[in-house]
Amino acid sequence: MNKYFIKGLLTGTFIGFILTSPKRELWLKQLECKLKRFARKAITHQK
Repeated sequence: MNKYFIKGLLTGTFIGFILTSPKRELWLKQLECKLKRFARKAITHQK
């Protein structure tokens, strides 16, 4: 049991929990907003 496996397992469990959650739409929207914001920051920092 290395730490990467445990991390992957936790991430998988978390994603599975979100997907089966009734608030899935809300979660995904929030996640998408965070990812877009993060990507935008990453792109602007590269210039």
